[in-house]
This record gives sequence, structure tokens and C-alpha cells, in this order.
Amino acid sequence: MKHLRSCKLLALGLAVWLAACTSWRVSTSPGPTSPAVLRKVGDAALLQVDDTALDWGAGRLGDIVRDTLRASGTFAEVYYPVEPPNAPSIRLRIEAFGSEQEHPGLITIGIWLFIPVLVIPILLGVLPMRKTFRVDANVLLMNADREIRRFSTSASATVSYSMFFSAKHDFEAAAADAAFRQLAEQVAAAL
Repeated sequence: MKHLRSCKLLALGLAVWLAACTSWRVSTSPGPTSPAVLRKVGDAALLQVDDTALDWGAGRLGDIVRDTLRASGTFAEVYYPVEPPNAPSIRLRIEAFGSEQEHPGLITIGIWLFIPVLVIPILLGVLPMRKTFRVDANVLLMNADREIRRFSTSASATVSYSMFFSAKHDFEAAAADAAFRQLAEQVAAAL
């Protein structure tokens, strides 16, 4: 009977440990005004995005900004990435640059100092880690050759994950997209 109870407890402990090892969560800071109350700036705009200074995000910023501007009603049509033959006179230029920063928990430092070397690899799988993706942008709205509005904005997303067992490419892409969506909402709100 004790053996069966021990097996059940071991199975439950293993299930909890595996769940902790493979989970991750993305969080962003509070965003701007709800897209439902944004004002319409124009019928159509040409979007030009320079995100070559971003080491992460794989060129998805332009698509996310385009979709956000359309969904919010800021512009009825946003041309990106291809410029049409009859391009609209309104141009929105975004120059983006960013960084990513890993935040190991203070507990990690303590583990390296106080726990025997054989136990460390087992525990590192469940220790929470954080990584922040920050994107800054210089935005320029023009009508023909006349500057209408110029501003800078930034957004960030933080992902919490376990050190060795989370699928890094999954949570990094989700965090980058969350930061891009937040930036796109800020651009739409500021126009």
C-alpha cells in the first residue's frame, strides 16, 4: 500500500515538474487607447518599415503594423510590403531598432553557490528565467513631401520560461510579436 502511494506521489510530482519545465508566458505593459476609439487618418497609406536594426523578429514588424492600422480603422488600406503603381500620397515611415535582455533570477546565482554540482542540472530545468524584447521606433507621417507628424515610441514584452526545457523559438517569436503588436497599437493611437 505504501509503495502504491509512493508511486502516485512520484507520478504527480513528475507531472508537475514536466509542466513547469515546458511552460512559458508572455506579458506586456499596459497599451494605449483601445483600437475601437481611434480616429481615421486617411483612406490609404503606403507603409515603409526599416527593421534591419532588429536582431530578432524576422521582418514581421511591417505585417503587424499594417494589420493593426487596418483593424483600428486608422487607414482603410495600407500598402505593405509592395508599393502599388498608383501609390497614395500619405506615407508612414517607421525606423525600428531594438534589444533583447536575459534576466536570470537571483535564485540562479544562489544555486550555483550553495547546491552540489550533481543536483544543479535537475533544478535548472524548473527555475524561472525572464527575457525582455524591447523595440523602439522613429515614426514619420508624410503627405506628399510635407511632414504631418513625427514621433518616437517604444514597446516591450517579457517572456517568463524555464531555463532548459522550453522551446526557445516558440516563446521568442510570441514575445517579439507581442512587442510588435503593442508598438503598432501605439503608432495607431499617436497618428
